[in-house]
Amino acid sequence: MIDDFEPLSPEGLRRREEILLLAKHDVRRRRRRVLVVRGACAVIGVIATGLWLHHPLSIPRENRPQIAVRHQPTTQPPTSAVQIVFIETDPAAVSRLFIRDEKPKWQRLGDDALLQSLADAGTQAGLVSVNGREMLVTR
Repeated sequence: MIDDFEPLSPEGLRRREEILLLAKHDVRRRRRRVLVVRGACAVIGVIATGLWLHHPLSIPRENRPQIAVRHQPTTQPPTSAVQIVFIETDPAAVSRLFIRDEKPKWQRLGDDALLQSLADAGTQAGLVSVNGREMLVTR
């Protein structure tokens, strides 16, 4: 606080009251705006929820594409016994699915080559050594 408080002049007192009235008006206007925005968000949320709940989640049955299914009569009567059948596997299947090892597509660079390649790419960079550890610093 101010130690040596000087009383305000009548003009200063009037101006202080005017500023107080302006501040109160501004606070009321801001509070009203906050309430309007909150109310609008609540109304939008209720409308969005209503639309989401009302909207059907699947295609109505009459709009679904019709797929023709052809039934073929079975020649054998169905049996309840379990049948075990051995299926011969193609011997070339493994070679088709095998992932071959390729040579790495990266190369090891020294410090000078790294800085030169960064400079060629248009990046300003440098190496900083702190406590025996080197770090790459760019701009």
